[in-house]
Amino acid sequence: MNDIPVKMRPPRALRLSFLLMVMLSFCCVSGCSTKSTVMYTPNDACNSRDGISQSRTDQDENEEIAEALKEYFTRWQGTRYRYGGLSHDGVDCSGLTLITYKELFGKNLPRTVREQVKKGKIIAKDSLQAGDLIFFKTGIFQKHVGIYLEDDLFIHASGSKGVTISSLNNEYWQKRYWQAQRL
Repeated sequence: MNDIPVKMRPPRALRLSFLLMVMLSFCCVSGCSTKSTVMYTPNDACNSRDGISQSRTDQDENEEIAEALKEYFTRWQGTRYRYGGLSHDGVDCSGLTLITYKELFGKNLPRTVREQVKKGKIIAKDSLQAGDLIFFKTGIFQKHVGIYLEDDLFIHASGSKGVTISSLNNEYWQKRYWQAQRL
């Protein structure tokens, strides 16, 4: 934040409160380990004591992914939008999905929305689960991508708000919804 003009910086108390909140969330999630990257690894079966494998429900896994995304979002919340950006100094929508999928799920995505839309299996809007990619047509040749969270909410890098959470029920996004995909 040192490169932000002083008059645009949030008050020091607010910055310190946010820093404390982020540090505490890391400690709660990671047990205060030195590892700074959260990696969600799906575990399709849990072994019981008698050696019989029990499948976890899709609901359980969906909730775990949503929680991992929420925690991950706290690291990026408010990061400004920058076309072509791939860092906390600025990130665009496809850059955010690329980084999130790599760091959180260990999956590689292409760099652009145009290429990302070709990677998954198209799913119905009413079948969305945490982690699904959501695509929008925001202009004649412009596309936008976000990551579904839960309850009609999605994480994305907004041109006006930076990294944020928005609702699919918002009139703007409702009109521009294009498709959703599951990887």
